[in-house]
Amino acid sequence: MATMVGMHLGAAVAAVLLGVGILFMRRGTSRHRWVGRLWVAAMTVTAATSFGIRELGGGHLSWLHALAAYVLTGLVLAVVAIRRGDVSGHRRQMLGLYAGLVIAGGAAVLMPGRALNSALAQMWHHEAAAAPDSARRASGTETSVIRNGRNSDKQAGALKQTQRAPEAGPGSLAMTGGAGA
Repeated sequence: MATMVGMHLGAAVAAVLLGVGILFMRRGTSRHRWVGRLWVAAMTVTAATSFGIRELGGGHLSWLHALAAYVLTGLVLAVVAIRRGDVSGHRRQMLGLYAGLVIAGGAAVLMPGRALNSALAQMWHHEAAAAPDSARRASGTETSVIRNGRNSDKQAGALKQTQRAPEAGPGSLAMTGGAGA
């Protein structure tokens, strides 16, 4: 499942970045068509890999998979529209799909309980916890008690506590080096 999530996330990020590029590109050029094909491929991979990710439905398909089916249908409709010469229908469909991608990506990051949100919250918490220590060191207000060339027991305990690896829970992206690591 981690591979599926990685493929899904990678394709989604690629689609967001390609989409930004397309928005600033001149329409109708061969470059626009090639980047657009790459975008459609990235969106197809994003939607298709979502069917292998079933964390919300307890192993079953969820409402997010209905959105993925809608995306796949929308991609087909957008390609058919441009091949028929319906530029406004193509534009409407593609802009709607891109907006949905950005909104869904934002929801994946901001919705509590989602794996990506949890991973980013852990990183943010770690950075926030480390910031006061580094600020104290930079200002020179940190004091160190050294006895016989060793830190005090209190400092050693605090150091061990900050170096402890985060515990991996259900849905966590934390990786461990084996049992008890």
